[in-house]
Amino acid sequence: MMQLRSWHKPMRLQPSVRLTGLLLIAVSAGAQMQEGAPEDTTSVRPVTREALASAQDIRAPSGEKLLREAARLDEDAAVAAGTALQSGDEFQRARKKTDEVLLRPEFQTVSQESFIQREIAKFWQWVSDMFGGVSRFGQRSPWLVPMMEWSLIALAAAGLLAWVLRTIQRQRLEVRIESRASAEVWQKESDNWAELARSEAARQDWRSAVHCLYWATIVMMEGRKLWRQNRARTPREYLLLLEPGSRMQQTLRRLTQLFERIWYGLRPAAEGDYESALVLFEELRSA
Repeated sequence: MMQLRSWHKPMRLQPSVRLTGLLLIAVSAGAQMQEGAPEDTTSVRPVTREALASAQDIRAPSGEKLLREAARLDEDAAVAAGTALQSGDEFQRARKKTDEVLLRPEFQTVSQESFIQREIAKFWQWVSDMFGGVSRFGQRSPWLVPMMEWSLIALAAAGLLAWVLRTIQRQRLEVRIESRASAEVWQKESDNWAELARSEAARQDWRSAVHCLYWATIVMMEGRKLWRQNRARTPREYLLLLEPGSRMQQTLRRLTQLFERIWYGLRPAAEGDYESALVLFEELRSA
């Protein structure tokens, strides 16, 4: 049975419509009775008049048939009207439910893009087109992909090598700065010992002056990284840390002998001893 749309009003057959239906049925019946007969316009008119007469007389068998057909048409019209009303109600409920769903926040996303967003979208579209062109070019040139791979590998290796060299250079610079700072500290301490030696010599304390010059020499040589600092060493052990037979070892040996004879041997020191120690100190400092 065909369902009517919700906006159509249910149809109800009027008496004139019923009569027209009855007439059509009568004509149809007359046509069936005349089936097989030759066409004769004069014979159609009596049949029509008989059908109309029988339609007026409800007691005739054909009249009863027409009444049954009319009742069936009324029943079909009533069912169609009920179905239309039911479909209309269902459509309204479905429409209301759909409107409620569309009013939720997650569906309220309609907004106009800004100028920056449009420009960003154009940029990414350009990137996509560019890579798409490269892909199509790569299909035509199979050698392009391996070349790009090896180029990227070479670029990564070059970057790694540059980072390693830069790191090594930075470490060398740090070591150089630390060495320079350490050398400055040791040199300053050696200068302090030498200044103290001059002060002792000004007071004519030649023994203390020679002692100060000896330690000024030891500190200066420690600042040059000739050995590690260790105040527990004896003067002879410092000599063993230098290259045997070298000029520096021989000069330090003479200064050590002079220092041991005056400081540990408790022999009196003179100005000449201080002058000799000063000459040896200057010789080692300029070496």
